[in-house]
Amino acid sequence: MRDIELKLSKENREKILYKLQPYFENEFDYDLKNLEGQIFIDFLTKEVAPFFYNLGIEQSMLYLNEKKDDMYLLMKDE
Repeated sequence: MRDIELKLSKENREKILYKLQPYFENEFDYDLKNLEGQIFIDFLTKEVAPFFYNLGIEQSMLYLNEKKDDMYLLMKDE
């Protein structure tokens, strides 16, 4: 598998951190600091996100294959 480098914009990183902080507080009673959160986001992006990326690719391929089969139904008899 090729290495996939996923890059998040600063805005998206802030949005993720904004969602992580209350989650950590509610689930673990832990105050996730900005630096810790950024390190955790880096870990997720590098180690976990590729699984979701590949799942998205697989689902896209299934969808396209279904649509390809639908196209054969549109062919006219000769």
